[in-house]
Amino acid sequence: MATFPQRRLLTDHLLTALQNNLEYLIAVADQPRGAGWSDDPRKDGAVFRPYSVLTPMTAQQSQGGIGQPQDYWVMPYGLTSFGVAPEQVEWQADQARQVLADTNTDELNVGYDANIQAVWLVSIGTMNRVSDNLEYPYWAQADVLSIALSRD
Repeated sequence: MATFPQRRLLTDHLLTALQNNLEYLIAVADQPRGAGWSDDPRKDGAVFRPYSVLTPMTAQQSQGGIGQPQDYWVMPYGLTSFGVAPEQVEWQADQARQVLADTNTDELNVGYDANIQAVWLVSIGTMNRVSDNLEYPYWAQADVLSIALSRD
């Protein structure tokens, strides 16, 4: 049995939960295929497909004494949402945060016999204009959430 969780299994679990519950595209650490501008935004018929990106961040194991096992991990994730209006981006981020918060009772097989014990929001990011194109801007907001995994 592994003494540490297999992060990719947790990431896959979170991605599946997001994809099954959101009405827009989401991927891990990259822009989803088909997301963003469909073409040059100055062309007729070009549309922007909103999306979010889930990014694994540096994780830490709990700090116990030398003779005591470290029995939980804190797995932070960045969640960046992109859209053509600040209100759209905030709506997307609200939806994604709720889906992730709802995973806090999920039992997992991450090679560690672990369960999600808590999901907490570390920060809600600043709204940023991504494009310098004044006619066709789009926006982004980057949040950070942490997932606590604990052995049974």
